[in-house]
Amino acid sequence: MFSTALVVSCGPDTATRDARASVVRELQSGTVYKIEIKTNGFYYPHLLYLPRPKDEHTRFPVVYFCGAGPPDGILFNLGVATYLDEQIARGKVRPFAVAAVSCLDYYTDFERTFTQKLMPYLEANFPLATERGGRGICGISAGGSLALYMAFTYRELFGVLGLHSATLVGDDQDRVQSLLETGDKAQRPKIFMDVGKDDILYEAYMKIHKRLAFVTSTYVFSTPGGGHTWDYWQRQLPSYITWYASELKQSAQ
Repeated sequence: MFSTALVVSCGPDTATRDARASVVRELQSGTVYKIEIKTNGFYYPHLLYLPRPKDEHTRFPVVYFCGAGPPDGILFNLGVATYLDEQIARGKVRPFAVAAVSCLDYYTDFERTFTQKLMPYLEANFPLATERGGRGICGISAGGSLALYMAFTYRELFGVLGLHSATLVGDDQDRVQSLLETGDKAQRPKIFMDVGKDDILYEAYMKIHKRLAFVTSTYVFSTPGGGHTWDYWQRQLPSYITWYASELKQSAQ
């Protein structure tokens, strides 16, 4: 059985020495941890919601969630941790973990910190899935563009991608299309794209959807009412959680 003392240890077997972890909040079905990763002399905070493992063999799928602000905005202000925890407790969704990533305007060395420090540390110290199908990455607003970049650049790492009101600019449309139509079908990520009909990004999303009309890969495209606001994303939260729970590959127990 994984225990708090074991999970937050930072001994010689951890993936990095420049990391520390602490418990932030205990919930009904899981725990929220603060994970601090040292980069360029500064410890950047990340948050992890982790369901309680049933036994030592349990490993949870995980979604890396990029926001446009600090990670507590995702887990607490948006309410991801509370809502997911409640759904798991009620048996409504299969358990999975959420790592709210500190983006902070894409601080220097974010990419290397994410792939060489944060992910290895979490996978070495917490019961998280390490296979591609059990890893997802998503983002809201500017965080969505960052999530797309990471999924496109590190295709071998992520099997699930969420673009929630993502600010898709520059080559982002090409990246979405490339992810959906190139290579082995089994290696194409599952994608969820959504934007509110009152969002300034709505027309851009409709162009992307039209452009992808001939792509045979399946993806979710949703345009409910709403704008580029926290209220919209909170109303969409049940759809996000249900989709990730169903699409992330569960590790063999």
